[in-house]
Amino acid sequence: MTSTTRWTATALGSLAIAAAVGLAAVSVRDDGPPWLLFTAFAVATLVPAFAGLAMLTHAVPDERSEHDDETVEHAWFVRATSGAFTDLLLVLGVVVFVTSVLDGPELPVALVIVLAMVDVMVRYTLLSRREA
Repeated sequence: MTSTTRWTATALGSLAIAAAVGLAAVSVRDDGPPWLLFTAFAVATLVPAFAGLAMLTHAVPDERSEHDDETVEHAWFVRATSGAFTDLLLVLGVVVFVTSVLDGPELPVALVIVLAMVDVMVRYTLLSRREA
């Protein structure tokens, strides 16, 4: 796949995702004019959708080596993500227990996702520095 084809697919895909989110917002919400809801949600979704699709379409190399899974970076990533998943399960278990017992506020999902990403990043950095 050429670079132009990848960028075109990324742009068209992000436009489709933004339009779908805009239509979903219009169909669910009724707190404003439909055109304004569609525009606001589509514009707010366009850049993150483009960035996410760009990472997906441009991170995949044109040709894959048969030994890509044997690199040290892949081993670091596997160890970092498995450790972060264990941490995430532990934290979520404690948070669910505490919120159910104390009838406290719910934990936002975005906070959990950010916690998981930061955990993977820190673990990967530590592993790469320790074993490099």
